[in-house]
Amino acid sequence: MCKKEPDKLKCGKKVEMYPDVINWLQRFLRERFPRHQIDIRDTHGIALNQFVEQHQLTHYFNTQVWQTYDIRADITGFMVQRKQLGLVLVECKTTPITIAHMSRLLDYCRVARPSAAFLISTRGVGGAIRSLILSHGRTDILEYYWTRGHRPQSLILAKWDEIAKTIDMVSVLPPGALSYPVQIGL
Repeated sequence: MCKKEPDKLKCGKKVEMYPDVINWLQRFLRERFPRHQIDIRDTHGIALNQFVEQHQLTHYFNTQVWQTYDIRADITGFMVQRKQLGLVLVECKTTPITIAHMSRLLDYCRVARPSAAFLISTRGVGGAIRSLILSHGRTDILEYYWTRGHRPQSLILAKWDEIAKTIDMVSVLPPGALSYPVQIGL
């Protein structure tokens, strides 16, 4: 069960984060990809393949691979330039990020191969993950796609700043992840 805390989103109210996270993601992607068409959608509560079909978004895909996306990301970004698609998946939490949260998003990423994937929480990253990454150098636990000659695609974990309505850049794991180039069209 969740405890009520002053000035914090309550458990079960993570949907209250979605409009601000969508706005942040829109700004973030437009700054990085000014020539791309960017479309950010709240996709929670429905499998991504069903969402794509119901909202007639199949034109974003060059193949029928979207039909296999039986995954449920909270927020999905579609980036398109010259028939090249990039997906961005975001999962939101109001509890500290755990290995179980991370594992779920890793599974989604292995299916959809997004260009980027964010796991953000109003409470930040839990101690076990933080220690594993920072003290033991285990950034490999964040990786979901590998291409020869390229940096592995990895989850980006961060604390959500409810006041600034953005991710807390100091909290980003792995450190420096937002300075890596994002690969489009995996």
